[in-house]
Amino acid sequence: LIAVHGSRISAANDELRDFAVRLGAAYPQHWSQVTTGFLEFGEPSLPDALTGLLAAGADRITVVPLFLSTGRHVGTDIPTVLTAFSRVHPDVHIQLAPHIGAWNGLGAAVATLARDVEDGRQQP
Repeated sequence: LIAVHGSRISAANDELRDFAVRLGAAYPQHWSQVTTGFLEFGEPSLPDALTGLLAAGADRITVVPLFLSTGRHVGTDIPTVLTAFSRVHPDVHIQLAPHIGAWNGLGAAVATLARDVEDGRQQP
């Protein structure tokens, strides 16, 4: 489950949903479903996304906050939602990953993207 902020621009939210679909399609051996949960301005909300995964039969959910820094959503909102969900569904194992900005691999990913742009392999 990719936890995202969301945007008032619906096309931006569609990009985030599409990202989740592409991620799931690229790694079907790892996850049976990949979806987004929006903290603001988009659907499904994070609680609704959790409920949707549960309804689809998930008993293990890994939540990856797609945020670069620890702000209110990462520091408070996401943990609060996950705690509330876990209280109601104690049999579902939820893992919260660090936000993407805290991930050690992000620097290498950014450097790869920059090199790909410089070498003409990726368009802006």
